[in-house]
Amino acid sequence: MKKFLLLLLALIAATLLGYYCTYKMNASAVIENDIRTRSQAALDHQNMSWVNLSVDGRDITLTGTAPSEAEKKAADQVVRIFGYNIIHNQLKIDPTSVDAIQSDKMEKKIDQTDSDSHTVSITPTHIKDKHSQKIGTHIDKETIAKRAKNCQNKFNQILKTPIHFNSSSAVVRKSSYSVLNHIALTAKECSHFNLQIHGYTDSTGKEGLNRKLSQARANAIIKYLISKKIDDKRLTALGHGSNSPVASNRTKAGRNKNRRIEITVEDKQ
Repeated sequence: MKKFLLLLLALIAATLLGYYCTYKMNASAVIENDIRTRSQAALDHQNMSWVNLSVDGRDITLTGTAPSEAEKKAADQVVRIFGYNIIHNQLKIDPTSVDAIQSDKMEKKIDQTDSDSHTVSITPTHIKDKHSQKIGTHIDKETIAKRAKNCQNKFNQILKTPIHFNSSSAVVRKSSYSVLNHIALTAKECSHFNLQIHGYTDSTGKEGLNRKLSQARANAIIKYLISKKIDDKRLTALGHGSNSPVASNRTKAGRNKNRRIEITVEDKQ
């Protein structure tokens, strides 16, 4: 009788152990799949098709080629969803991007400086090469123009995902925080430029109220950027009301497009 009871208890224990192991394995698979699904959805929402995503347990790994350093950092922020453990950001920067080119130029300049430090110059310091100065100024202006264009393209790409506000309000919806965070990262990356934040509405309602609402919404974006340590001296808010529509105000889809935020890059004076 005792042997039978011992055998029965052993069978019950083995069954419970098998059930527990199976449950744990299934639970881990469910969690991993959930994190993968939500992370990929977040990347798709930001149009980051250049990111390759893999998930191991709760750990997320990002691979692929980012258009810029700001985009690389933004992808890292986008996949920080609830439940993840560690993010391995293995994204590389596109070697043809302005960021990569400027970095390469800086490294070459440093190498050249190190090489020149061993050379003795006999040119008098008071003699200036006006031709060289003009060439240098031209290169600087050309570089600044390229940087400005690159930054403008980045903001245009980000704002393909609209910033949503509560109806008739300047309160940004939480669903748009990821877009604002992306803008803040790019603003830090483009720290050598000032930014103009433009607010627009559709034509519904009185124009005076629309202009005030568009101004308040532009101010709300600036307030958020300041909270992310962007220098307020670089930022200007402009409310345009229903002026400059990009679509027809006769349709709901058109009005949705006209209610928008735009950012323009301005050279610091």
